[in-house]
Amino acid sequence: MMTLKFPGKLYLIGEYAVIEKGQSAVIYAVDRFLYTEIEASNTMLIESKFGALDQETMFSDTLSMKYVSKALEVVHEYLGEPQGCYHLTIKSELDSDENKKYGFGSSGVVVAAVIATVAKFYGKTLTNEQIFKLGVIAQYRLNELSSGGDLATALYGGVIQYTRYDNEWLQDHNGDLSLVDRTWPLLNVIPLTKDNYKIAVGWTQTENRTSHYVNKYRHACIEDTGTHQEILKEARKLVEDFVTGWQDKNTILIETTVQSYRELMQRIASWAKINVETQTLTHLIEAAHELGYVAKVSGSGGGDCGYALITDENVENLVKLNKAWNKHDILYLDVKGW
Repeated sequence: MMTLKFPGKLYLIGEYAVIEKGQSAVIYAVDRFLYTEIEASNTMLIESKFGALDQETMFSDTLSMKYVSKALEVVHEYLGEPQGCYHLTIKSELDSDENKKYGFGSSGVVVAAVIATVAKFYGKTLTNEQIFKLGVIAQYRLNELSSGGDLATALYGGVIQYTRYDNEWLQDHNGDLSLVDRTWPLLNVIPLTKDNYKIAVGWTQTENRTSHYVNKYRHACIEDTGTHQEILKEARKLVEDFVTGWQDKNTILIETTVQSYRELMQRIASWAKINVETQTLTHLIEAAHELGYVAKVSGSGGGDCGYALITDENVENLVKLNKAWNKHDILYLDVKGW
C-alpha cells in the first residue's frame, strides 16, 4: 500500500484579485492534510466519507464524488491507462468532525491528490506543474475553475507566490490535454522562504460558499470596469510588497501591507455587496490588534478563517490571543506551516 498526503491552504494576501489572469496571491500550506491510500486490487474501488465509486461508476457524475470522478477521468486519459484495478481511499483533516469546512481547501486538494496518487501508482513521474495543469483541466471539464491557488498549494506546499494562468487562453483551447506539456501564459509558482514567519489561525465555526461571493464580485467587475482595474492595480502592488517583506523579514512592511489589504477587502465587500468581514471576523482581527498582532480575513471571507501574524514581539501573547478569540466563539486552530 502507498500512502500520500497533501496539505491544506491558507491565503495570506491576494484574495479576489487572484481569480484574474496574471494576478498573484501568497498562500501558506498548513499541516492539516488530505490523505490518500492506494493498493492493487482485483476490482476498482474508490472510497471517501462522501461516497464511493467502483468499476461501473468510476467516470459517473455522482454529485458527491464528481471531483474524484473527473480527476480519475483526466489522469487515466493523460496516462493512456485504461480503468485499472486498485483500491483508493481518501481521508481528510480539512473539515471539522461535523463536516464543516475550515477554509483550508476541499475540492481542489481532492483533485490534485487523486491525480498525483494515481499517476504514482502507475509508476509515472509527473512534475508538480503537470499535475497542476491536469487538475485545472479537470476543473475546466466540470465548469468549476478555481483560481488554482488551492491546487498549487496542495502540490508545492510551503509558502508560495502563485500567479494565475491565462484562463481565456485555456478556454480558447477547450482545456485540451495536450496543453499539459505546453507553457501556460502567465502561470508562475514561486516558493518563498518557508520559516520566516508563523501564523496563528482562528476559525469562526461558520462556513461560506466561496463561489457565491466570487460570482457577485465578477458581476461587479463587469458593471464597473474602472473600479475593477483600480482594485487589481492596488492588489498587485500590495502582494509585491508583502513578498518583499516576507523574504526580507521586514515585519513593518508586512504589517502595513496586511492592514492595507484588509482595507482593500472591505472596499471590495462594499463595492460588490458581499459580507466579507463578518462581525465574528472583525472580532478576530480587533482582538488580535489589541495584543500586538496584525490580522485579516483569509480567503473569500463570510466565515471560515482569519489569521494573525506571529512575530518576535508578540509571540508571548499567543495564550492571551487564544483566550480573546474564545470569548467570541472563535477556535484557535493548532496548525503549523508545512
